[in-house]
Amino acid sequence: MKPENPGPWPPFPPQPDRGQRRYRVSDERLRAFAKLTLYERLKWVEECATFVRLGQQAMARLGGDEAQQA
Repeated sequence: MKPENPGPWPPFPPQPDRGQRRYRVSDERLRAFAKLTLYERLKWVEECATFVRLGQQAMARLGGDEAQQA
């Protein structure tokens, strides 16, 4: 008998409320981003969005509904 979905392994750490997440970006990285053309900036944003979607899909496959709520 197959066990009920035990969730991902290794288990993902609990995720804080998305509104509480913080990160820092150095002035150097901001200057580098400012030098990009509009096309390069949009391409960067689209690549980030694709990365996030792939991660969300993988978590959903591994962890079921709980992963989508993170």
